[in-house]
Amino acid sequence: MKRGELSGKLDAAVKALHARDLIGSELIFNEILNSNPKEPNALHFLGCICKERGDLQQAAELVESSIRADDTNFAPFLNLGKIRSLLGQHENALSAFKEALRRNQKSLETWLCLANELRQKHKAKDAVQCYKNVLALNPAHSESVLKVIALLTAEGKKQDVKNILVKAIESNPKDVNFRMNYGDILCELGKTALAIEQFKYAQSAYPDSPKINLRYTKALQSMGLLPRF
Repeated sequence: MKRGELSGKLDAAVKALHARDLIGSELIFNEILNSNPKEPNALHFLGCICKERGDLQQAAELVESSIRADDTNFAPFLNLGKIRSLLGQHENALSAFKEALRRNQKSLETWLCLANELRQKHKAKDAVQCYKNVLALNPAHSESVLKVIALLTAEGKKQDVKNILVKAIESNPKDVNFRMNYGDILCELGKTALAIEQFKYAQSAYPDSPKINLRYTKALQSMGLLPRF
């Protein structure tokens, strides 16, 4: 298959894959591999299709074949890590994510996957650093913010929690979860008056939320601004 034809078929296959046309995409990738059995992109994406279908072992074998054909791209290592994690092969998953990061330090998704894998293996310190690496790329990445503050709270690192939430709110001031968690940590740090402002904002966004109203009321009561019942 000539280079121009190969490029066109890869584009068509990827377009079909993005449109969730797994059958159409698979047919084109297999056509490519019939002509060039070691074409790395076709092998990689066929592996992704197998993953979507739940055929994890076949998915792993195809992605590994793509890496043997071309080990310069980070994405196959990222997807191999995801597959290995689903297979319960967590050490292999960690190795794959680390290989992906050796090729691309700016992949937010890879840092997140590595952090989640480390968290699952109870390696809290390493997981915290990986979540922080995600937040260096996007300070308002909700999943990472919430997971890292949970880990830091368990370690009693209240000031670190506060600093992360300040940056998250600066990046996304409308996020109510950030506001509520910031209010909670301010209360724990004895800064209830500042916490009230956070709960007030959240309450204005969701006036009928029992959870928000309860925390807002308790903060007001602790400041003597509402009677206790």
